[in-house]
Amino acid sequence: MTEEGCPEGTSIEVADIFYNLPARLKFQRSNAAEFGRALDIFRRIALINPDRRFRLTHGSAKVIDAPPGDLRARIGDIFGPEAIEGLLEVDTPQVRGFIGREQTSSTSKSLYIYVNGRSIGDRSINRAVIDAFGTAIERSRYPFAVLDLKVSPDDVDVNIHPTKSEVRFRNQKLVYDVVKAAVKGALARGLAPGADRLYAPPAQSPVQASAAMEGALKWRPSYEAAQAPMDFKAFDAAGAKNPEFLDLEVIGQIWGEFLIAQSDAGRGEFYIIDAHGAAERCAFERLKKEYYSGSARRQMLLLPERVETTPEERDAVEGAAEYLERLGFEVMAFGPSGASGGETFLIKAVPVILSSRSAASLVKDLASELSGVGGSIRAQVRIENCLMRVACHSVVRGCRILTKEEGKALLRELSAVDFAGYCPHGRPVVKKFNRGEIEAMFKR
Repeated sequence: MTEEGCPEGTSIEVADIFYNLPARLKFQRSNAAEFGRALDIFRRIALINPDRRFRLTHGSAKVIDAPPGDLRARIGDIFGPEAIEGLLEVDTPQVRGFIGREQTSSTSKSLYIYVNGRSIGDRSINRAVIDAFGTAIERSRYPFAVLDLKVSPDDVDVNIHPTKSEVRFRNQKLVYDVVKAAVKGALARGLAPGADRLYAPPAQSPVQASAAMEGALKWRPSYEAAQAPMDFKAFDAAGAKNPEFLDLEVIGQIWGEFLIAQSDAGRGEFYIIDAHGAAERCAFERLKKEYYSGSARRQMLLLPERVETTPEERDAVEGAAEYLERLGFEVMAFGPSGASGGETFLIKAVPVILSSRSAASLVKDLASELSGVGGSIRAQVRIENCLMRVACHSVVRGCRILTKEEGKALLRELSAVDFAGYCPHGRPVVKKFNRGEIEAMFKR
């Protein structure tokens, strides 16, 4: 090996890599598979260096030709122009880059994570991104993200893996909090137009920024989403996170499930809204606020509801007692269960939102989820899974004709919550169209 000069414009060709290593060559996969691996490495290097030109050819085909530019343009050059349509910018002192609005993949390969410009794979950072999206994406799905995390070299060890693809942070929990806060702030601004900035200003430390981010989420209760008719309540339009919903006129409903609402703004936009999914999102946000503030409203039952449990179910209910109480349930042991061999419990109170529904099977399901939660990061995920179940049980399912007043009340509540375009399970609940799209369908 000798040193050679490499002035600007120098081309380097590598050929016959394994001519003297036939054993290594034997274990190479197909040409297509190996090119896929090379393409992934090429993408990762090109993304973090948008100021340099990158070309990739395969045989006679030009696969990628990315001229110098900014990161947004580079994402379009590599993944296609449609990839930049839904990008949200992440711009904090510690984390910079872009995220997609929706899930794109069933694997983590759509997450391009860097630390100080070095491409890495880190489960904790991946989890921070997923947890930041929370209920805005479906389970087992991953969003698209290109994120570069700035960390002091003294706080990260890059020499723990032969390929340098893994690192070890001095404070892994802090890194998780910082990434989650940054992504969640971008989502709040992008998925909820008009929302306040939910990450803390640069003057704060990462720990303060994360705490401020978690405390900045504000929710407003509105109608009671049970079988009772929906009604108007006091609402501060100036604080709306999605003010466009306030200007919509409810003009009808199809199949007893989807609201149709129109706006005179722009080019005559109109919206199709999944009433169940929208009501579920509103109920979920209201329950989440009450749970974390310790102010869950409950309704005492005139006649307590009996719950018969097996020995395993009994242990789960007893282990989850504190969480059930915070959710708004009051459950007490009543004596041995002769039928199931465990314990008979009485449900004396339920969350107000469930006051007209049976809760016996729900309590057992929640207890199974919450028993032994502890204080880990996964605890919050499991708690919010339970809040989703309660929200889903509380709102009407199937066909139900809503009055215009009920539809308007639902729109008002949607205007006050984050991630209003998605149900708690990550499915879309709002689709917007404009007059131009309809006219094009009819060639007008």
